[in-house]
Amino acid sequence: MPGQGNRRDGDCARRIVRHDWSWLKVWAQDPVVDLRLGPVDAEWFEHVLGEDQGVELVVEDGRGRPIGLVGCVWDPTGDAHVISDLCVDPARRRAGLGRRSLKAALSWAGHPEPRRWIAFIDEKNAPAREFFHSMGWEDQGMDAWLIRVSLPLVSGPDDHRC
Repeated sequence: MPGQGNRRDGDCARRIVRHDWSWLKVWAQDPVVDLRLGPVDAEWFEHVLGEDQGVELVVEDGRGRPIGLVGCVWDPTGDAHVISDLCVDPARRRAGLGRRSLKAALSWAGHPEPRRWIAFIDEKNAPAREFFHSMGWEDQGMDAWLIRVSLPLVSGPDDHRC
């Protein structure tokens, strides 16, 4: 079953589960997480637990500690799946966890096969735009007040499951 598997050396992604709320509610108190993701509260958590049009992935390091959270919305046509949210452990920002989290999330084998990935970035969020550009994503124009960035896939996913 996708999202199940043995722990491997390095980072892995898995579906969010109910017991993740114990650490996630601490992350949600961080002002940057609150500003960039909006209210990460019990209502949001219940919504992502029941999501069937995508997945909220917890990215763990090789020791099983959460390092990131990445939301993915699946395009039923398979054209372009969306990264809907991305955050890292607020206590360990600027340590490369965003790169590691995004890589593990995109490589998670439980996604339906897309042709590309997209994300929408607030035009005032220059660090996010720089982050995606550094990961090979390209600007695709504006959508309302959001910058659309895209990453075409060159190969299928690896299996970065926990």
